[in-house]
Amino acid sequence: MVTAKVATQHHLALAQAASRHASAAHALGRPALWLAVIGLAAAWFVVYRVSLWLHPFTLCRRCGGSGITAGFLPWSRAFCRKCDGRGLVPRLGTMTAGLWGRYPR
Repeated sequence: MVTAKVATQHHLALAQAASRHASAAHALGRPALWLAVIGLAAAWFVVYRVSLWLHPFTLCRRCGGSGITAGFLPWSRAFCRKCDGRGLVPRLGTMTAGLWGRYPR
């Protein structure tokens, strides 16, 4: 049987150990957490910029990358006006950052 005195002593010992662990983690965790967040953000930014440089274009959503759109009549076809018949449009990051990579404008 567990007595109230023993249960109280265990409860106090666990609370004291938890408070010591929490204060140590709090003191050491905040700067390390911020450095990890900043490091991950910088790594994501570099990877995204390299991705934009390697692949500055994406498929046109209007024509599906074919460069040709259907008109009103079933037999009418025309070049896509959004991509000028190329089938590719610049990615949003390419347009905003001005990073065209190895492709001319």
